[in-house]
Amino acid sequence: MKREPVLTAASIAALVGAGIAFARLMGWIPMNDDQYAALMIFVGLLVPILWAYWIRGRVTPMSDPRDNDGTPLVRSR
Repeated sequence: MKREPVLTAASIAALVGAGIAFARLMGWIPMNDDQYAALMIFVGLLVPILWAYWIRGRVTPMSDPRDNDGTPLVRSR
């Protein structure tokens, strides 16, 4: 999971969405169809995008790897 943090974020969003659907089905969360649809759109679309944006800024790109100070990461020869 450490090598694919964005995939992990999407999996968490899917798990949250499934938990909300289950809780609504069991009657633990009272909401009408419009509220449920709006919440599922939020969880299914916005949450993974926000997580991916947040995580993307914290991983090292392979095409131009740099440390936190902006120094290029190169192998010593």
